[in-house]
Amino acid sequence: MKSDKAGIFIDLKLLKRKLRLAQFCMTKADRLIYGTPALSECKAVISHFVMAYDFADEKDYYIRQFTAEFTNLRLDIEEMFEENVIKATNPEAIGGRHINPESLKKEMVDLLGRIDEGMGKFARANDPSKNLSAWRAKVLEMLTEIAKGKGAKN
Repeated sequence: MKSDKAGIFIDLKLLKRKLRLAQFCMTKADRLIYGTPALSECKAVISHFVMAYDFADEKDYYIRQFTAEFTNLRLDIEEMFEENVIKATNPEAIGGRHINPESLKKEMVDLLGRIDEGMGKFARANDPSKNLSAWRAKVLEMLTEIAKGKGAKN
């Protein structure tokens, strides 16, 4: 994977790790309602991104897939923040580990922003309508068709 695209992958892995850590700050009911589905969606975004990166012939399809999955993930995380399901923890209950929910939320928001920006750049870079060589090929094809049409009339 190229380094410019690896940033999206690394940020998605970090987000998955933060979501897993956030589950320690949730009640059991909140984990079932918010935590587990968010982790599943994060994994789906990662898998669709990898498919878009690795399979050039179906890239457009997988770009749409990971964009849609990422939108669902972002909305679910925003809902978790609105419902305030990530709360302070009892360090003894989770193995002596203290998790600051506010810094965790801030890190998740930063990751979401970086992923969103990176995915937008990735999608624009792979947009066939913005691709100069694809545009040139289309223009050449149109000119060829025009030339064929003129030849038939004359």
